Amino acid sequence: MTTTFIKVDYMNKHRIFINGEPDSVERCVSLINMWVWWSYVGRAILEEIFDVHKILKINIVPYTENPNVEPKTNWGNIPDAHAKGYFHPGQAGQKDVEGTGRGSEMYIDLNENLSVSENKCPTIRTVACYTYMRPEFALMHELVHANRGMRGKMQTHSLPNQDMWNSEEEIAILITNMLMSEKGVTALRKDYRTNNVMDSDDPAKFIEQEGNKDLVKQIAADHPKLKRNTNTNAVHIPFNPIFMCFQGKPTAA
Repeated sequence: MTTTFIKVDYMNKHRIFINGEPDSVERCVSLINMWVWWSYVGRAILEEIFDVHKILKINIVPYTENPNVEPKTNWGNIPDAHAKGYFHPGQAGQKDVEGTGRGSEMYIDLNENLSVSENKCPTIRTVACYTYMRPEFALMHELVHANRGMRGKMQTHSLPNQDMWNSEEEIAILITNMLMSEKGVTALRKDYRTNNVMDSDDPAKFIEQEGNKDLVKQIAADHPKLKRNTNTNAVHIPFNPIFMCFQGKPTAA
């Protein structure tokens, strides 16, 4: 494997290091520069990454080296990646997790296609790879996880909806859905484990569902730059629950 490290540099802030074959690295850099950065939602998530004194390392693994790699985000220090005050009891001999909120170095593993593989998709109840799992959206989903870990915002809680898996997946899916909507996608992802599409991309209907307004308020508090970029009707994001919740004001409507 040819190893190439590339620094993605904004405002002289080196925060993202990408390791992999040159073609895959170039494609990843292009997606970050030309797809994620050039959006109101994606730019906010990247700006928050660049503003912390932590490093994000993206490792792109060729299929010839390991054909089983799927998009996944890991942390260097579990307590530091989690919010201050967060507590999760250890299971199966593992230590308790007590969040410090200090933030952690984060790692994203990707395969050479930068997306969920065609072999993996059918195991998630036949999720269509060409929609939710397209490289640009799969990468954005992992960048949200990395952002939250680097900034010490993670709070991993189980949810009554088993198909959503946990609270961090819920947040990553919602923010990525906002990016998808900004880019013109109307069939938005409903949950983590199925191929179900949201019943509606109307943010008013989303906010009306139990617990969703509190979720949006939490995301706005955890991601001030995302709130800054999207709490306005001047940007074209059809699925914009942040504006629907706050109506351009500092506090929720």
